[in-house]
Formats: sequence, C-alpha cells, structure tokens
Amino acid sequence: MTSIKIELDRAILGQVPGKLSNFSTVLDKFVQRAATEAGRTMKLEAPKALTTLTNSVVVEREASGSYLVRPTASYAAAVNAGARPHKPPLMPLVLWLKYTKRVSDQHELQRRARGLQRAIARNGTRANPFLQRTAAASQSRAMQLMRQGVAQAASEAFSK
Repeated sequence: MTSIKIELDRAILGQVPGKLSNFSTVLDKFVQRAATEAGRTMKLEAPKALTTLTNSVVVEREASGSYLVRPTASYAAAVNAGARPHKPPLMPLVLWLKYTKRVSDQHELQRRARGLQRAIARNGTRANPFLQRTAAASQSRAMQLMRQGVAQAASEAFSK
C-alpha cells in the first residue's frame, strides 16, 4: 500500500431522494478537505532526511468524491515497508550521510557510505510505516468531516 484513498460510497448516494440531490456536490468539498488534511499529515509523518519523500506527497482527484493521497517518490514503498537486502547506489547514501550525520570530511564520508552500502546489502532496510501512521491519524478527522458534510447538505436541502 503506497497510497490512501478517501472516497464517498456512490451506492448510498444513488438512494438519496431528489430534494437532496446536492448531497454529492456538498460532500465532495468535505472529502477534498479530508484528503488535503491527510496529505498534510502524511508530510508530517514521512521521514525527512533530504525532504524528497516529504515533498513528493500529492493529493489527486480521481472523480467526484474520490481522492488519492500518495507520495510520488519512487522509493516510497521501500521506505514504508522496508527493503530486502540489496546493493543501493552509493551517491544517495553519501548525500544522506552528509546531511543527516553532518560528516564533512570526504574520505570519512566515502568510507561510511560504503559501510552503509554493505550493511544494506547484508541486512536490507527497516520499515518506517508512515502511510499506516497517516491513515490511523486521519481516519477520525475524515469521519468528522463527513458528518459535517452530511449535516450541511441536509440543512441546505431543507432550508429551501
């Protein structure tokens, strides 16, 4: 799972009487807000070594009442679920060490990057399940927004 989908149940909306026909339009605004807030939460939960993963989080509208919140970085799934042992490229490790561990000596930087490369080749990487943390943190707020949307749509329909 490398995305979170927030959407309205279309089968239920099809059963709404004619007077409440604006339900989906009003609820779409609340679904969009829930998705935007989930995107903000995902950016807070994502690891921030170089902020590439954090800055790759997007909220995409698939259809009315359906939004997808996901990171677009190619390595997001490996960060979220962990990775099996493999030999990663050296340059990203050098950059990561340079900015997170504050290593400035080039010889020391290369030595530590090669050591990290060997450790990943031997053990893989540990999972950092930021998507699951985002889903758990966003669920109650999304439900609260849906309730507000239903109340607003009903109040608009019956106040006319």
